[in-house]
Order: sequence, then structure tokens, then C-alpha cells
Amino acid sequence: MVLLRDQKELENGIVQNLSEGGVFFVSSSKLEVGDPTKIVFVIPESNSPEMEIEGRVIYRSNHSKAGVGIKFRSLSEKNREIIRNYVD
Repeated sequence: MVLLRDQKELENGIVQNLSEGGVFFVSSSKLEVGDPTKIVFVIPESNSPEMEIEGRVIYRSNHSKAGVGIKFRSLSEKNREIIRNYVD
């Protein structure tokens, strides 16, 4: 599960695709393309602390799996390594 923090509210969703560059998650989010956000999540089985990463919405889907694609704007090397190890 992932939480999104924008300037007004907290939303949650389910990660469908994760990479070092960003994330797509299934959600009924009201975020629009171009909106800045903070993504908060924990990588399963990694024993890593909660990650909070700044990003920007670059894609919005309203198809069968509605959700948003978010490009990471600030990703520490430590978090990048944790994500890399998880997706490899």
C-alpha cells in the first residue's frame, strides 16, 4: 500500500509498478498531471524504514485500473538502492 500526500489530503492506493524512476499505483486519486505530491511507502520484506519521496504526477489512467503514474523528484541513494534491490 502507498499513501499520497498532497497539499489537501491523504490518499491511499496499491502499487502496480515500481522502479527507481517512479511508481504507478491503482487508486481513485484526484491528483492531476503536473501535481506535486509526496509518496509514502515501505518495501515489503526489506526491513527498511518507511520511505517518503517527493514526486510529480506524469500520467493519469481512467481505464479498468484507474490510477496515477508518479515520477520521483528526490530519491536518496539509500532509497534508490533499496528499490533497485527489490525490483531486480
